[in-house]
Amino acid sequence: MSEFREILVLGLGRSGSNLLTTILRNVEGNAGFYEIFFDTKAQGLQHHPTILDRVGARLGVAAPDAESPALLAARDADPVAFFDAVSAEARAAGFQSMSCKIFARQISIGNLERLLKRPGISVIFLTRSRIDRYISELKGTITQSYVKEDTTALRPRLDLRKFLSTAFRQDRDLDKMQEAVGLSCVPQAHIDYSRDLDLPEAARVQAVARVLRAVGAEPVFTKTETEGWIVKQDTNTDWRDKIENGFEVASALAGLGLQTYAEAAPLTGKVPLRHQPGAVMPEPREPSLLDEGGYNIALSADPVITFTAIQYGRSFLAEWMGGQARAFGARRGVHFLKPTWTMETTDLAP
Repeated sequence: MSEFREILVLGLGRSGSNLLTTILRNVEGNAGFYEIFFDTKAQGLQHHPTILDRVGARLGVAAPDAESPALLAARDADPVAFFDAVSAEARAAGFQSMSCKIFARQISIGNLERLLKRPGISVIFLTRSRIDRYISELKGTITQSYVKEDTTALRPRLDLRKFLSTAFRQDRDLDKMQEAVGLSCVPQAHIDYSRDLDLPEAARVQAVARVLRAVGAEPVFTKTETEGWIVKQDTNTDWRDKIENGFEVASALAGLGLQTYAEAAPLTGKVPLRHQPGAVMPEPREPSLLDEGGYNIALSADPVITFTAIQYGRSFLAEWMGGQARAFGARRGVHFLKPTWTMETTDLAP
């Protein structure tokens, strides 16, 4: 008998994990579960009622459902024992493999390390552009709907500081997971949402098949069609069009030198220095006159004082500069970064 395989999908929510899981559920002989360590539900067990009942019996929980408080309490008391029960019952039900997704902080790194010692286990890291993922999460938080809803028309404002602090924290979480996986020497591969999943159906299945082969599986798909409840939640291709203040955020990221970082996926490329262990995010300075109207100001060291307007919409900045001409001297330059991405220079008389 061939070895029973366990596939962990590790990453963050809003990265295409539901889509990936539905594809894995279509692999012949695979018991495809979803987010079995989700706060309020062992997602995916409801699709396998026999396995659910037997897992409950193993854990001493009578007549459980996937949201049973007793089942969730037993799961959270010993996540590894719960995983072992799910795996054992999937094997007993005749499956040759099982897959599930585990997001950062759903279980401790210590428990992840224990799981990685199991025979036949492999890991697929799932990532997505940091800012695309964050915007998707932001929209889901607003609508309280993470599936089945097209949110293209919803364009919320993005708080740049919250986005960056979230991204830095999540990078640290994923780095810890990746380090644990690397030290365990289990087979691992990487799926990127934009490269591998945001594709026509046949192409995305082929991409997933390549990744499964990279971790030692030989997948045979029972079907390639996407399940009906999977909806592309934002049809905009440019993240700037997904939020109200896309231009302002892009300008600010460019000014910070973090636009490439924001648009890249975690676990790829160089992480900014401020993300390194022990680094501390600087506290925001107190608002000043220069910030009125949403402008962020950067003064250059050369004789021409450069002002980068993060929000361009009214002439307050030019008016203020005109009133301060004596302080800055004659004919200083004011540079506005406009929504058309062109640079305009205005000379002010003393």
